[in-house]
Amino acid sequence: MSQPASNSASMLSILRRTRIGVLVALAVAALSMLTLPPGAEGAQQHAGTLLGVALAVASILARHLSSLESLGVGGAVACALASLLLALAIGGLGLWIGLAHAARESGILFCFGGFILATPQPRPAALAPHN
Repeated sequence: MSQPASNSASMLSILRRTRIGVLVALAVAALSMLTLPPGAEGAQQHAGTLLGVALAVASILARHLSSLESLGVGGAVACALASLLLALAIGGLGLWIGLAHAARESGILFCFGGFILATPQPRPAALAPHN
């Protein structure tokens, strides 16, 4: 096995393990909020919502950048990892909203949004096998 091929395989393995860890963490956060008593879902947390949207946009942008072949292997992996970590941050924000503001349903929805953004991504073009 050549050096670039083994490097790509190890990078894909890192991305796969990171994705699994993020998905498990988001599931645990959502399940932990299910144990909370339902709270009054009064006024929406505007600062939390704006932060959640900003994190989602940044995750989507990083995911898009990871698919650009011009970045090379290191850049593609860095962007893919950033996308996964931003998705995890959305789940963490949801956990905080659920616990600190007794907004269980909102927190679960934030975790679900992070879960959607952390689902398997297309393989970064820089890591795709070249014929």
